[in-house]
Amino acid sequence: MWWLPTIERDVDIAGLSAQHEPEKGEIDQETDSTKRHKILLADDNADMREYIYHLIKDQYNVKMVGDGEQALEAMKTYKPDLILSDVMMPRLDGLGLLKAVRSNPTLALIPLIFLSARAGEEYKIEGLTLGADDYLIKPFTAIELKARIASHLRISQARLVSNRAEQELREQAERANMAKDHFLAVLSHEMRTPLAPALLLAEELKANTELPKKIRDEISMIHRNIQLEVQLIDDLLDVTKVTKGKMVLHFKIVEVHDLLHQVLQILQYDISKKELKIVTQLEAQNQTVEADPARFQQIFWNIIKNAVKFTPVGGTITIKSSNPQPGEFQVDVTDSGIGITEEGLNKIFNPFEQGGKDITQQFGGLGLGLSISKALAQLHHGKLSATSLGLGKGATFSISVPHIVGDAKKQSEESNKTKDDTPLAPRNILLVEDNETTMLVMKRLLTKKFGHSLQAAYSFTEAIQVAKTYQFDMLISDIGLPDRSGYDLITELRKICSHQFKSIALTGYGMEEDVQRSLNQGFDIHLTKPVQTADLQNAINELARAGDS
Repeated sequence: MWWLPTIERDVDIAGLSAQHEPEKGEIDQETDSTKRHKILLADDNADMREYIYHLIKDQYNVKMVGDGEQALEAMKTYKPDLILSDVMMPRLDGLGLLKAVRSNPTLALIPLIFLSARAGEEYKIEGLTLGADDYLIKPFTAIELKARIASHLRISQARLVSNRAEQELREQAERANMAKDHFLAVLSHEMRTPLAPALLLAEELKANTELPKKIRDEISMIHRNIQLEVQLIDDLLDVTKVTKGKMVLHFKIVEVHDLLHQVLQILQYDISKKELKIVTQLEAQNQTVEADPARFQQIFWNIIKNAVKFTPVGGTITIKSSNPQPGEFQVDVTDSGIGITEEGLNKIFNPFEQGGKDITQQFGGLGLGLSISKALAQLHHGKLSATSLGLGKGATFSISVPHIVGDAKKQSEESNKTKDDTPLAPRNILLVEDNETTMLVMKRLLTKKFGHSLQAAYSFTEAIQVAKTYQFDMLISDIGLPDRSGYDLITELRKICSHQFKSIALTGYGMEEDVQRSLNQGFDIHLTKPVQTADLQNAINELARAGDS
C-alpha cells in the first residue's frame, strides 16, 4: 500500500496525543521483561501520524507529537527506543530536533529516522551528515517503513549491549587496577617495615670507628643490599605512579656533570668489584638543565647500573656528554657488555622486560628500571633511547634533554644562605611504633645519637595515655597501629593537647596519595620506611627550627 500525504492543515495536536496515549495494559507491558520498544513519532501532519500509528501500534508503543519542541518536552519523561521525525515542521524542525538529541548525552544514542517529502539527494545527505540514522522519502511502503524500524532497533540494541559490555569491562579493569594498587601498597608496607630497623642499624654500625674495618666492610655490604631491596620496592611503586600519571617532579636548575659524578661514587663498590674501566668524556660546554635532581639522577643510576651489571669483569664503560645542537644536552653511556638483539631493542623499555628469560635468570632484577627511566626522561621533556650492534657487542643508552641558561651553583649558594646552622636544643619526642625491633633501633638512634628526650608508645591507646602527662614538642608516629591509625592519633592529640607540637608520619606506605593524606590529616612531614638516618635527622631539624622561630 502506498501513502500519498494529504494537504496539511491545522489540527488539535494535544487532542491527538491524548487519543493515542498507551493504555494501562501497554504501560504495564513496558515494565515487563518482554517489553515492547517505544517509538516517538514527530510529524505536524495529523493524517500522516494516524497512518504511521496504525501501521506500527501492534508491534510498538507509540507516542505522537506535532513538532520538534513537543518531542523534546515529551522526552523529559518518555525515553523512546527510536525516533521517527518529519523534516519540515513548525517551531522546531526535524534538523533542529536531531541536533538537540545528538547534543544531549542521555539521548544521543537513540536512532532517528527522517520521514520527508523532500526528495532531493542533497536533503538526504544533509540529514545523514548531521547524524540521522536513516532518511525515508515519502511516499514509502508500509513494508519498507517496518523493515527500517526493525533494522535500526536491532542495531541500536546491539550497540547498547556492546556499550554495556564495554562499560562492564572498563569497570572490571578499574577494579583490577584498584586491587593492584592496594596490593602494591600493602606489599610495600609489609616489605619496608622489617627493612626499617635493619637499614638504621646498618648505618649506625658501619659508621662506628670502634669496630674493626673488616666488620664495618661486611656491614657496608649488608647496608648496600638493604638499599637494593628498597630500590626494588620503589621501582614497583614508581611504575604505578607513571602509569597513573601521578609522578610528581620538583624542578630546579642543576648541573648534570655533578649528578653523574655522584652516581659513579654511589656505584664505586660495584665498579671496583668487577674491575671495570670507567672512561668519562664530559665535554658538553652547556650542561645546566631544569630537572628534579633526585629523579634525574635516578635515570643515570639506572642506566649506569645496568651497564655495570651487564658488562663482564675487566670491561669498559664510557660516559660522554655533549651538546649535539644548540639548546640540547645529551649523555651517552656505552658499555662493552653482552649487547642487545634487534628484537630486544624493540622491547627493552617495556615494564618487566630484560631481553629474555635467560638474561633475567642470569642477572636477576625486575626489569623496571629502564621503563621508569624512559618515562622520567619524557617528564623532563627529553628522550631516552638505546642502540646496539647485537649480542656480545655492547650497547649505548642516550638521554637528551633541553639545555637552559642558568647558574646552578649560584642557586645552591642562595639556598644555603637561607639555611640556619644554629645548634638546636634537644626535642621532647613522643615516638609511636608498634614494631618492637623498629622501636628499639629508633629509641637508641633518637636518644643516644641525636640526644633527644623520648617517651615511647606501641599503640594509639598507649600514646593517648602518655600524652596526658608528657609535654612533648614533636610526634613521630607510624600510621598502621594495632588499635587505631596514626591519622586518628594526630587528630585526637590536636584536640586534647593544650600545647603546640610538630609531627612526622613514619610509615611503610609510600604512594603519592599516602603522602598527601598524611599532610591533609595534619602531619607536617611524611617519611617512608626504611628511612635514612640523615633524612630523619634533617626532618627533625627542619621542624625544630620551624617550631623555635
